[in-house]
Amino acid sequence: MMQTKDRAYLGFLVLLAIGMWFSDRAWMPLAGDALPILAGFAGFYHFAKRWEWNEEEFRLRKNGVVWGVGLLLLGNLFAANVLLALGWVALLWSWLVVRIKPNHHRELGALLVLPLLSFPWLLLDGQEIGWYFRLSGACAVEWFLHLIGLNVHREGVQMIAQGLPIQITPACSGLNALQTLLLAGSYLAFSHLGATARYGLNLVLLIGLAWIANVIRIILLCVIGLSTSAEFAMGTVHPISGILAIGLMFGLCHSLFTLQAKRYGQSTRREVLV
Repeated sequence: MMQTKDRAYLGFLVLLAIGMWFSDRAWMPLAGDALPILAGFAGFYHFAKRWEWNEEEFRLRKNGVVWGVGLLLLGNLFAANVLLALGWVALLWSWLVVRIKPNHHRELGALLVLPLLSFPWLLLDGQEIGWYFRLSGACAVEWFLHLIGLNVHREGVQMIAQGLPIQITPACSGLNALQTLLLAGSYLAFSHLGATARYGLNLVLLIGLAWIANVIRIILLCVIGLSTSAEFAMGTVHPISGILAIGLMFGLCHSLFTLQAKRYGQSTRREVLV
């Protein structure tokens, strides 16, 4: 059971998280894409509320505090939001690894990815990743249009298909929704596979699945633009395509994780959560 000092430390972590979210407000114009990742905290609590607490005095794991404080200082020094997020997670771990019983430590380690993805560091720090998503998406579009017999000429993220100029803009990189996709995929992976080695392997695969979902979205937009008009594709259809990408990611993850759970005899979501 939580003690007064536990509640005080939890309050400190909450205030620190709020401060980190508002220390770099560049995400605010993209709040519709950034705010959904806060669900990662709720997802972490959903699994963590089943854990048993040690009946001992409040204390923290010293190495976790050292790493947490060090990463927070480095994050502030280099304006690296990912380091700030890692520092916060280290402080959370330094508390919970002591306060919960050892049989839950493996789950704790596996689930720390959820609070890590609950800060907008990818949206703020990952512009280079967004560029490679755009470039690889443009290559995939070029290949697909060639496959269906269209005349395409591409230079970087710009191309001309059947005389229509097409540009894979930053909005088409999928970066804004990437962290939401990774968070949702991580939640589904743990729900199906639990704290197993396969869970860790599938976290790596999530990046590939998110890329596939976004490439399919870009191809869909280009085909609609060529069939109707660029204005229609980038206006009415563009926001809908983002929702479709998230739905496609959910479908891919659910199918993949369910197949693995059955193949290896791993517990289903119902069995994991009981």
